[in-house]
Amino acid sequence: MKKFIFSIFSFIIMIGCGAGVSDIVEDLPNNYTYMSESLQQKLIMKNPLSIDSDVYIPCQVIDYKYNEQYIIAKIKFHYDMNCVVGFKERNILKEGKIYYYIIDTKKDIRYGAYKDLDELTKKKELLNIELIF
Repeated sequence: MKKFIFSIFSFIIMIGCGAGVSDIVEDLPNNYTYMSESLQQKLIMKNPLSIDSDVYIPCQVIDYKYNEQYIIAKIKFHYDMNCVVGFKERNILKEGKIYYYIIDTKKDIRYGAYKDLDELTKKKELLNIELIF
């Protein structure tokens, strides 16, 4: 009986803590990766995985679209030391605000942060990006 109760208790703890169920990794074009390690830690970065790069998009990516050359991401900025190390805009962006980014995956260039869809749309038109976001 003790073994049964212990098993049930262990199962409840594993489910409550997530037990790795939130870990998601998706390969994107040209060696980029979307990673979701928790509710707050969702980011896009270049492989090999490096947040020291100028082209990663930090926490918290809430939506993204991509084609063979571009990634467009919408973030709700969350200042988390595990996510923003090396991110140049970390002291400029406001906690909890929505921003948009574009990554040219062939040239390894990040554009943004754009504060609204109008700014994003203008840049998409300049770059001739046909992704609907």
